[in-house]
Amino acid sequence: MRVLSIILGIILIIGGIACMSTPIRTFVDGGYFLAAMLLVWGIYGIIAGISKKRYGFLFVFSIISTIMGFVVLFVPSFKFVADIVILIAMACWFVVRGVTAICTSIKLKDISGSWGWGVFLGVLDVIVGIYSFVRPFALAIGIGIMLGIYFIISGINLIAMKYD
Repeated sequence: MRVLSIILGIILIIGGIACMSTPIRTFVDGGYFLAAMLLVWGIYGIIAGISKKRYGFLFVFSIISTIMGFVVLFVPSFKFVADIVILIAMACWFVVRGVTAICTSIKLKDISGSWGWGVFLGVLDVIVGIYSFVRPFALAIGIGIMLGIYFIISGINLIAMKYD
């Protein structure tokens, strides 16, 4: 098991370096990963719904997810749309996260002595979100680099993991 962990760790590190050297390609290929996740989640939900004889909202959502996964995987123009949706969702997430951090920090002003840092970081999140709307290409590069860093850290963790 230890040898397999080391091999997988090395593969993840190499993959992470490749992701960081081509961040745009990494981001573009991330749409396929999203489609595969939709497909797997949808199929699992359909199977679970049928086996439990529950045909409610989650079952319908699973069917829609499966269809969307197939469409994004096999229709190139929809994959491009999925990539755009990822960028818009991330930019919105930064803005919402920033506004939430600002509001929470101001509400906790009387309790916490370091509320200013929360406001500062919230403002930075809002700025990053707005910048991401204006320059989505920069966000795509950032996402590709973050995925590369994640793979490298995961690879190092696998190599450093000890089995008793």
